[in-house]
Amino acid sequence: MPGPPGSHWTSSPAYADGRDGRRGIRQLRGLIPLIDGKAESPPESWVRLVIIRADLPTPETQIEVADENEHVFARLDLGYGVPKIGIEFDGVDFHSSPEQRAHDAARDARLRELGWIIIRVDAERLRTRPWSVVNEIETALRSRGAYF
Repeated sequence: MPGPPGSHWTSSPAYADGRDGRRGIRQLRGLIPLIDGKAESPPESWVRLVIIRADLPTPETQIEVADENEHVFARLDLGYGVPKIGIEFDGVDFHSSPEQRAHDAARDARLRELGWIIIRVDAERLRTRPWSVVNEIETALRSRGAYF
């Protein structure tokens, strides 16, 4: 997908073609496979990168969850649809008020009723204890029979 008119940006590997020797191209080629355009925030991408760098399976992004009436009531930031493991990044802007925390708790309870494991990650945990995120995800995956 091209960038703004007149820009030279593209999200495809073609951008790197013919640019050998230019600053950052080698790093760009390494990052291109990690890009997921469905991520809705940089922290979601950071969580995803922590997961990938830990050699866990690459998570899906923006997983829609429907109830028994086929009504979509939740969209999970990241996760694994088949074993029903959801990973949510709790940013300060959208998850810090008492009302939003209550909404999240009710939503998580409904997801658990449908068999989902929900893992919540905030900026502090991601910055200071990323291994705890990895361990929790790995434990959840293994509890659902995943082998990797």
